[in-house]
Amino acid sequence: MKKVLLLSVFLLLFCFSDLYCQSKKEVVKNKIVTRKEIRTDYVSGKPVEYVESEKRWDEKGNIVEEKKFNFQNAVVFHVKYKYNEKNDIILEEYFSSSGSLNKKIEYLYSDGIKVEKCIYAKDNVIKTRKVYQYQFRKDD
Repeated sequence: MKKVLLLSVFLLLFCFSDLYCQSKKEVVKNKIVTRKEIRTDYVSGKPVEYVESEKRWDEKGNIVEEKKFNFQNAVVFHVKYKYNEKNDIILEEYFSSSGSLNKKIEYLYSDGIKVEKCIYAKDNVIKTRKVYQYQFRKDD
């Protein structure tokens, strides 16, 4: 019984997770450009409506911008993404509520494989650098 409950919870989270709600294939097929999530909270029985989040996609189905808002419609999260010609993410830019750059993350690829990730602070000074090393199977 416990396993069934855990499996059910996992499936619900997986199926209704924002990550899986709009696949690249659906975005491209339906030519979706933006999606706003409108939230309605009820305060003392009266509806209070606001935009909770907004996403933008490019023509290839890549998310290019995400914003989250509070109930006063102020931006609480804002990130922009850039991709290379192979649709690999190459840049994430995180912005403050006032619109200034807080952090950026750059990715480097070699032959389609991610080989480096660099995180920069708002002053464009590098804070963290990760290098990815791979071992590959040899063909028999």
